Amino acid sequence: IMKEKSVSIHFKTVAVETAIMLGAFAVCTGICCLLDYFEVNNLNFLIIYVLGILLTAVFTKGYVYSALLSLLSVCGYNFFFTTPRYTFLFQDQSYLITFFLMLVVGISISTITYQLKHKMGQINALNMERVKLKSEAEKEQLKAMLLRSISHDLRTPLTTLGRYERGANMPDLAFIINVCTIFDVSPEWLLFGRGVMREQSKEYPSSGCGCRQCPLVLKELDEERTERRELSVENRQLYA
Repeated sequence: IMKEKSVSIHFKTVAVETAIMLGAFAVCTGICCLLDYFEVNNLNFLIIYVLGILLTAVFTKGYVYSALLSLLSVCGYNFFFTTPRYTFLFQDQSYLITFFLMLVVGISISTITYQLKHKMGQINALNMERVKLKSEAEKEQLKAMLLRSISHDLRTPLTTLGRYERGANMPDLAFIINVCTIFDVSPEWLLFGRGVMREQSKEYPSSGCGCRQCPLVLKELDEERTERRELSVENRQLYA
């Protein structure tokens, strides 16, 4: 299926580029016929055909179609605009030089345009690769900044965080509790991916002893955690 699709695309491309070449020849010949009607010197027609060759080289892939148009333009010029008209014969032998130069110029334009398009394609590919590398470098820079910020908040060296990230070492319980406290996340969510990441509302349960001080102490601890998170945000902004 992929092979048939590739053949279909190739056939469509060949048909389109052939149509461009024939269309350019028809338009150039039509313009030359119009100028010939007004008795313009037919040597000026060569410039129009050269322009058609250049446009064909720009809008088609490779240089085959523009080179074929060069040959077709020589034949068309000979057939329509040299005496005797509407034959491939010519009376003036100097036309041989004209035909030869026209063919050489057309093929040269085709080759040069193809090389320029090829170079532009290489430049565009290099620019895309440069943008990709720059994007990856920016991602790495942002990652390093984030790790430095987390390292500062957790009071943990970057080397230790790097070992945790690579899986070389496993974080201890104190580190996990510190992460959950500072970033206000659930240990169950952090370790196992279950439950909610953050609780929307918190209740302050009684310790069962019946005293009034336990809920107050729990509330103070929660306020202290909130203050620590705010300080952590300020520190990140300060060291950013």
